[in-house]
Amino acid sequence: MAYAIPLLTLLAWPYAAQNPAYGQQVSPQLKESGEGHFSSLFRLDTLSKRRSRAQAEPAAVSTLRGVELFGPLKAIAPASSEVSYVQPAPNSPAQTPTQGQVRGVMNPLERRSTQAPVYDPYSLSQPVMPPENFRARKRSIDEEDPYAPLGLRRGGFIVRPSVEASFGADSNVNRTPTGAISSGYTRLRPEIAAESDWSRHQLTMKLGAERYDYFSGGLDARSGLDAEMKGRIDIRRGTTLELGASYDLTQDGSALTTSTLPGTATGRPNLQTLDANAALKHSLGRIGFELRGDVANRDFGDTPVSSGPSISNDERDVVDSKFAARTSYEWTASLKPFLETEYNRHDYNITVDTGGFQKGSDGVTERAGVMFDFAPFFTGELALGLLYQTPFEPTASSYTGFTFDGNVAWTPTELTTVRVAASTKILDDALVGAIGGVSHDTSVAVEHALRRNVTLNGSIGFGIDDYEGITRNDHRVLASIGTAWKLNRYAQLQTRIEHGSLFSSVAGEDVSGTLYETGLKLQY
Repeated sequence: MAYAIPLLTLLAWPYAAQNPAYGQQVSPQLKESGEGHFSSLFRLDTLSKRRSRAQAEPAAVSTLRGVELFGPLKAIAPASSEVSYVQPAPNSPAQTPTQGQVRGVMNPLERRSTQAPVYDPYSLSQPVMPPENFRARKRSIDEEDPYAPLGLRRGGFIVRPSVEASFGADSNVNRTPTGAISSGYTRLRPEIAAESDWSRHQLTMKLGAERYDYFSGGLDARSGLDAEMKGRIDIRRGTTLELGASYDLTQDGSALTTSTLPGTATGRPNLQTLDANAALKHSLGRIGFELRGDVANRDFGDTPVSSGPSISNDERDVVDSKFAARTSYEWTASLKPFLETEYNRHDYNITVDTGGFQKGSDGVTERAGVMFDFAPFFTGELALGLLYQTPFEPTASSYTGFTFDGNVAWTPTELTTVRVAASTKILDDALVGAIGGVSHDTSVAVEHALRRNVTLNGSIGFGIDDYEGITRNDHRVLASIGTAWKLNRYAQLQTRIEHGSLFSSVAGEDVSGTLYETGLKLQY
């Protein structure tokens, strides 16, 4: 009999290894006392005990790879010397850490996996928070917005094509003070946009075209093209380099212009703008530094007229340059006051206008402002500054003025968003006798969701153009209202009404016009 017990142990071991249910009647008291699993093999397992245990234990759960788990894993706190096999989801303080289903071979004696668990984003049995560095092969769709476009994945990019087709009517197509020509029109705008889906760095691209065809008035068709590329390079933690380039071909004075067209004009002059910009940002603790530059070349085409040769606009061609340095301090997590110095320069291809004045100017603007982020209620920045501008004309004196720049987004409710913007810029020296000037613009835009798929939007803007060298001041008003009805992810109906007016201190230079438009936008 002395050899019977070791012999029975050797005979029972293969059966116990292949049958996890065998020997599972270990009591919690016995487990806590530190007894091994081998001692539990010699306890009797009656039929009544097996039935009561089967009713108490949960049913087996199948994993993705077909491995059955005998009930979900219990998150038992390991000893200090053990490695924890239950990994909580990172960056989820608001939720209780949950264990995803384990992929690997189970040890039936210890009820543990032979490999560390992997968080499974496709698990349907319980919610699992993926780790921060997990990136699914296909970006999940925001279920909170069932009308958002899906996009097409091409490698590391998500491509979103769209096309707009609209019908409309304009009461003053060329925005002329006299001889206004009204006409109905069709507008077609295809566009394709792409954005990267990388863990580091970022690249976005956009290419669009637009064409207006008019029904009456002998007006020429208007065509436009725009392309844009923006990139961000994450050099190191706290240091980024942003680069951008754009090309825009459109007709001058798409809204309101102070460069008045003659009544015989059959169209507006083309305007080509080539822009390049860069910004280097670096943070050193609470202190932030930013260097940015922007160079834009504007080239005006000829104005077509009904009789006689076209009117040249070469003297309006200009290169605008801006360079700025900003220093900010993180006072709190939501407030960052800053100081900024900006240098601007305007170089015209034809340096002397028809009046004999030398064109162009340069100047410096000193700004002080604050950036704030009280998301989701208030975000944006505001700045006050002082502009000091010097014309290139020797007989002209320098001029100064206050500047106000900023943009604020306010969300009073989840359905309403209000955006306020203000800007100050140097005026184009296109008017004969003018040596420059300052332009101030302020606008307010409101967007409200009537329903989940119906949005009402409206905006109103005011502008003041104060010229130097001539006695002329212009006041501009531009207001619009529109709706967007999303039928599904792929189509939405759009309507828009826009009115603009210019009131000038010079008699006979007032301009106004109204357009109505409705159309369909298809997207993916």
